[in-house]
Amino acid sequence: MIFWDVQRWNFPFFTFAANILGSTISTGVDAGVYNGCSSNYEFAVVSGLCGALSTVSTFIGEAHKLAEKRPDGWFFLRYVWTTILVAQVIVVILLAELVY
Repeated sequence: MIFWDVQRWNFPFFTFAANILGSTISTGVDAGVYNGCSSNYEFAVVSGLCGALSTVSTFIGEAHKLAEKRPDGWFFLRYVWTTILVAQVIVVILLAELVY
């Protein structure tokens, strides 16, 4: 069994994973729509499922908690930039594979 000591790492792994999963699914659906695999369900998937997975309020809440833990902002910056960069890299890779 894998156990992550979230308190020790000061990194909200599960919020991070939910945000990345939501971004990945949203990109896949968008790429499918771009390639002509459009149906009436893509809006429901993107706005419903992906919107619920990747919630900005939770992301900001976690970032705010991390900013309060360390005055220099290291935990905050690490979490915010890791989330943004990983999501963007996945989007670029998926779009490069699925669209072009």
